[in-house]
Amino acid sequence: MLLLAGARVQAVPLVLGEEESYDLAGYLEVLEDPSGVLGVAEVQEAARRGEFRPLKGAFAAGYSRSAYWLRFELLRGRGFPASCLLQFLPPSIEQVTLYLPGASPLHLGSADRIAAQALMYPALVAPVELPPLAPVAVYLRLAGINTIALQGSVYTSTALSSSTDRYIVWLSAFFGATLILFLVSLILFFSSRSRCFLFFALYVLSIFLSLVIITGMDAFFFPDWLRPYSALMLRASLGFLLLAFTLFIAELFQEKMTALVWRYFRLLAFLALLTLAASPFVFFGSVASVVMMIFVGVIPVLVWLSFRMMPSVLSGLVSAFVLLLNMSGYFVYYLHLIGIIADSIIATYAVEASMMLHAFSILPALVVRLWQSERRRVEDTKMTALEAEALAEKIRKELSICNARLEVSLAAERSATQRIETFLSIVIVVPDF
Repeated sequence: MLLLAGARVQAVPLVLGEEESYDLAGYLEVLEDPSGVLGVAEVQEAARRGEFRPLKGAFAAGYSRSAYWLRFELLRGRGFPASCLLQFLPPSIEQVTLYLPGASPLHLGSADRIAAQALMYPALVAPVELPPLAPVAVYLRLAGINTIALQGSVYTSTALSSSTDRYIVWLSAFFGATLILFLVSLILFFSSRSRCFLFFALYVLSIFLSLVIITGMDAFFFPDWLRPYSALMLRASLGFLLLAFTLFIAELFQEKMTALVWRYFRLLAFLALLTLAASPFVFFGSVASVVMMIFVGVIPVLVWLSFRMMPSVLSGLVSAFVLLLNMSGYFVYYLHLIGIIADSIIATYAVEASMMLHAFSILPALVVRLWQSERRRVEDTKMTALEAEALAEKIRKELSICNARLEVSLAAERSATQRIETFLSIVIVVPDF
């Protein structure tokens, strides 16, 4: 077992047969370049010396200042066309350079303008010509200021076109639902003036903007001159998302917060602002990794707050289950950002699934809470009116009692006045005798 563990496993070429698409996972080799200055000739020499490390699946490095070289070989077999397309995800990697034998380097990263790329797709796509019965070695150089991960596939033109159509339809439906959720939240905020809906709307907006960049749809949403700054916007959107989420949760559970929990959420808000402020700088990766791992600790706090808010144990269990289900997608995405989970497709779809669950669970809960607040306000108004009526009746009774006492006092005063007048009249009449 020790000999097998120490033996080096070489990646084998991916044999392309009669299938229309193939995954590159399991056929990739990686070489880290901490200096970021290695050229393709030096990398090819390193490959001949066996310095590349085989990967068992897709590639993920998290936030890293190193450049990475990926290598794989393609072998065209019977039934596969000579012209095929390479697709790489996620499309948000800033610097992706493709090196093919006998061809000029092809720049595919999000930091490059659309005109410099090979094809217009919501992903990183490059055409490849494959000779028969001869392996083709492909080299990729990856670098960037955001998290670095890559998943590759080989497609025929028909298969990629069909896959892209489904991808765009799915994303368009999701973005449309997200924008509707954002607008409904804004309408509810302006109608109720409840800040909970405002923070939820900002939270939805931050997720929408980040997913536009992650999924490569910024090529369709943003102008060409703005695309080189998409990596910076993605970093800033992470801090803005964490801040909006913290404010939303703090506003939602404010009635059940203890002093210690308030301090914890103030810390989370400070860390979110720190992440947002660090987005233009090189140490952003270190800050973001630590902050996101601290944010994972909010899950048990939210479960505890859910139990405190709900009136019964069953409703608390249902609320905690829905909350954990909603948070699971973001947790998976956070693990992807820090390089633990490599599959960017699963991570992105997990965020989308969690967002849709939020749409169907949190917003109705907010509407119910708004209805309960309005009902409580009406009941408080009725109670105030009843208390005012009772107070008015009490004051009326006291005034009537005081009025009766005054009348008795006035009658006594009139009687005393009459007696005094009678006495005076007697005194004045006596001297006449």
